[in-house]
Amino acid sequence: MLRPGMAVKNLRSSCLSNHDVALHIGERLRHAVSSLRLNHGAPEAGPLVTLSIGVATQVPMDNMHSDLLVARADQALYAAKHSGRNCVLSAEKALAAFSNTETGPRQTSGKARAR
Repeated sequence: MLRPGMAVKNLRSSCLSNHDVALHIGERLRHAVSSLRLNHGAPEAGPLVTLSIGVATQVPMDNMHSDLLVARADQALYAAKHSGRNCVLSAEKALAAFSNTETGPRQTSGKARAR
């Protein structure tokens, strides 16, 4: 969990929002696991270990509980797994994609990839 003011190596001087930083860190973790090319023990899950990450951010407020933030990140994680795994997905994008499937065509996958 990132908290306001936490130093993030190599990202401190950039103009990224906390949410963008969280997505970037998630993508770096996903890429690091992917580059290890670890064999997966369960054949039905695919030949290699992958990492799916759900990201949620929120500005802290008085009397706010972290349960809501954790629940949103958990929803994004399950949406990432459902969208094909091995990706980083924002809670906002997951909610938008879910809303689009309920009301009309899906516009984007909401996956973050390294640049």
